[in-house]
Amino acid sequence: LSAVTDIDSGYKIYQAATLLREPVEHFVEQHRPDCIVADFCFPWVDEVANKLHIPRFAFNGFSLFTLCAMESLKSHPLPENASGPFIIPNFPDNIVINSTPPMESKPFLDPHLTIALKSHGFIINSFVE
Repeated sequence: LSAVTDIDSGYKIYQAATLLREPVEHFVEQHRPDCIVADFCFPWVDEVANKLHIPRFAFNGFSLFTLCAMESLKSHPLPENASGPFIIPNFPDNIVINSTPPMESKPFLDPHLTIALKSHGFIINSFVE
């Protein structure tokens, strides 16, 4: 994934990862874990965990700040054709971002975030470094 240079290639990798659902579900049925930690980009694990009554934690390599900003933008969308600097809505302080987030990623990220927020908790990057 680190070698991906365009959205189409990233989408192909995402689609390929969904092919793991059946073998992962079969494995988890045979070797029941106490919980499942699943990457943010594998929303189908939520259905597998719920079906098998196994707690699920969402892993996200983004920073906690990024995750909070994504949720804020999901709840308070930017006006269409917005460009340039903007203030992240609904934050405790005015945080100005130098450029508008790419809106083409919104249809992909919003459902993933919604599913991740239904998990039993997050394992997330909260380090400055």
